[in-house]
Amino acid sequence: MLPPSPSHPQAPQSPERAVQSHFTSTRPTELIIESEKAEIPGTAGSETGSSSAVSTGSSATSTTLIPSMSDEPSPWLKEHQTSSRRSRRFLTLAGIVIFFGAIAGTIYFFVNRANASRMYTDQASQQPPTQPAASLNLTITRDRRLHKSFYGLNYTPQKSQLPWCGDTLQDVIDDVKIMSQLTPRLRLYGTDCNVANWTLYAINALKINMGVILTVWVDGNSTTYDRQHKDVLNVLKAYGTAHIDGISIGNEVLFRASNQANLSIVAEDLYSKIETVKQELSFNGWGSVPVFTTDVSYETNSTLVNIEDKVSGNIHPYFAGTTVETAANWTIGYTQNNMIPISAGKEFIISEVGWPTEGSTYQGAVPGTDNLQYFLNSFLCRANQISNMPYYFFEAFDEPWKSSYGVLETSWGLFDKNKNLKVNIPDCEVPGR
Repeated sequence: MLPPSPSHPQAPQSPERAVQSHFTSTRPTELIIESEKAEIPGTAGSETGSSSAVSTGSSATSTTLIPSMSDEPSPWLKEHQTSSRRSRRFLTLAGIVIFFGAIAGTIYFFVNRANASRMYTDQASQQPPTQPAASLNLTITRDRRLHKSFYGLNYTPQKSQLPWCGDTLQDVIDDVKIMSQLTPRLRLYGTDCNVANWTLYAINALKINMGVILTVWVDGNSTTYDRQHKDVLNVLKAYGTAHIDGISIGNEVLFRASNQANLSIVAEDLYSKIETVKQELSFNGWGSVPVFTTDVSYETNSTLVNIEDKVSGNIHPYFAGTTVETAANWTIGYTQNNMIPISAGKEFIISEVGWPTEGSTYQGAVPGTDNLQYFLNSFLCRANQISNMPYYFFEAFDEPWKSSYGVLETSWGLFDKNKNLKVNIPDCEVPGR
């Protein structure tokens, strides 16, 4: 799903994910002021007032007399002039407001664009924070409600969307403290807002054995890709590979390319990026780090499998329309019967699996906290006992920033947006790393 993820066109028995992009365009408002010409009663036509000829004796001389008019305007004219002045004042004031509003909007745009640019530049180095560890809270308080029962978890920190990065190093450390009591593995969706940097810093500072799948976000925008590509390489230089379980080049790229007209990327672009990163890792002595992509499961194809080090797919029983009572059986059966056979002997990873707690019913799939609990109880421990069933549960925390895609997309977390635990965590052994 997004730092990803979206509202989904569905196909029967297909665990689909979709991402919708929303753009708002505005155009400058044109203000047109039309001047009116008042016609004063009694002055119409080519004549003004009236004329008369006065004869004196036999003289033929005539004089045109113009009746005198008072300097005081008529009541009608006074009212019309007053109304016109009010209209002109109102339109002038409106024009001034629009003019200064346009200036303020322009300044706001360029200031935020400059700030965003600085954010890209400042965080591109992805060097370990210089903040002294003494100023950070690194104490892990044991929560007896939590059990290390998840093979892996998908994680996106709150407020970690460019250009308005609001996450802090301490926020990420606090999240990792919680997740370290649930799983030995995390999967991230990108590097912006120091997500990769701070997650690895937290793991090292807390001295915990936790692995991370890093993701380079791919959306057809070369600036985004180049920035995150460099970030990943810099993170590896800064922290090494001891806590790196893999690098995913994109998330649901092929699916979004098929469903978003504005996503300018084709499969060959993705294949080329995977090959390039593999070569770069090998050149730098990091060749043991597996490189692959993550997509909805049915987008997997033989070309992709051949160039990946591992095979990864998002499998959601909700989007297959299953009932929660059959969701665990469907997920395991789909993986064993459809995905493992086409992985050409390479390890297949369920990169996303979960159940939403809010949103609309889809066929037999009904969101809800009770149903999330049921799915956890029926899937978690059973999957842990299957030797070739690695999975990353979607997801650790709700993501309120996805509200523009609908409430469904915000509600897949084990914890809500305020870090309140929604469910009881089953207690079962998970494979170590």
